[in-house]
Amino acid sequence: MNITSYNSPADEFGDFGYRIEGDKMFWTRTEEGMEVEVELQRIEQLPAGYTDELRGLWELKDSEGTSPYLKAEGLSHLFVRWDGKYFLYRSDGRTGGVYNVRGHQAEVELIPYVEELDRSWWTFSRKGEALWLELLNTEDTVSRTFVRALEFPEN
Repeated sequence: MNITSYNSPADEFGDFGYRIEGDKMFWTRTEEGMEVEVELQRIEQLPAGYTDELRGLWELKDSEGTSPYLKAEGLSHLFVRWDGKYFLYRSDGRTGGVYNVRGHQAEVELIPYVEELDRSWWTFSRKGEALWLELLNTEDTVSRTFVRALEFPEN
């Protein structure tokens, strides 16, 4: 099998050979003197990634500690969009920014559009319809708990 990429260096190990057996595909080649075999199996649905866990509209239910940006006072909702943007709905209006989710960890970097605020890293987890965020790189515990929301706030 030959996959050509015009945006990166050529693969030093060359092309994979492949074979198909039933609903499985096997790729094989030699890398650094060792035989490598990759087994692929047909799936019905793509697996969810960390970004999928974070995406959606969330209503603040509980908070602990203080944070300059995700301060609990006046915060009602967090909206995480598919395109890398997020919005905070507060009693005094809406602010936003862009986010970056780490590829192999449930951590998100929030980069606010507001110049006075620094970017911040949060670890996150989901349990059912609840989303929990905890600020990283701080000695104090700062956490926010949200629940799935189906309607945007009025403001």
